[in-house]
Amino acid sequence: MRRQQEAQKETTELAAAAFSDLANLMIKARDMVSLIERYVDTQKTVETTDDASGSREEDINKLSSLMLDMGITSPVTRENSGAAYYEQLARQLAEYLSEHMPRNGGIMTLSDIYCMFNRARGVELVSPDDLYHAALLQKKLKLGYSVRKFDGGLLVLQTDSHREDKVAERLANMAQKSSSGYITPTDVSVELHTSFPLAWEYLKVAEELGKICRDETFEGTNFYSNDFERFVNDADLDS
Repeated sequence: MRRQQEAQKETTELAAAAFSDLANLMIKARDMVSLIERYVDTQKTVETTDDASGSREEDINKLSSLMLDMGITSPVTRENSGAAYYEQLARQLAEYLSEHMPRNGGIMTLSDIYCMFNRARGVELVSPDDLYHAALLQKKLKLGYSVRKFDGGLLVLQTDSHREDKVAERLANMAQKSSSGYITPTDVSVELHTSFPLAWEYLKVAEELGKICRDETFEGTNFYSNDFERFVNDADLDS
């Protein structure tokens, strides 16, 4: 009993020390970002009032590159935005997605966006609820994105130009060209560089559009190109 109490006490002390170190690290990180931002602004001011030397311009470029590597340099927070917090957060989210959304076919799950966006924000994290509100404002503010909920419950943010019929055609072509004659959700996930849940939703939409059809087996679900319409047309020609 005594050993258990001592072990519990030691664990509690270690946890307290770890959280204390983490809090101090977050404070220092904020101070460092603020310091670099002030230095860059100062150098830019000097540059506009005087001819900047080559070394000074190189320093500015290096610091700017460092800030980009750190992620979003000036994240929107409740403290610096006040009543306009959600609107400004929505605009910052849209700006961030302009680089990442095209790499993901114009559609991303909110869970993926939440992880990537918070990683870019560094220590100024947003809650899932705040991100959801920012995502809902995309359409209202005409920022080029809109939230969609699939029948299976998956929430995504997609570009206004995203077209499901094009994705369905691509999946049908994948199935036709597959060496096995069919595709699986894993195949779609790898080919489209997307998450497994979103790959499933893509397949279900393509099935609803009549581009592919499924075959339930003991090994899993396989999707084939829907050739029934072609079979019917060939039968009509033969008759």
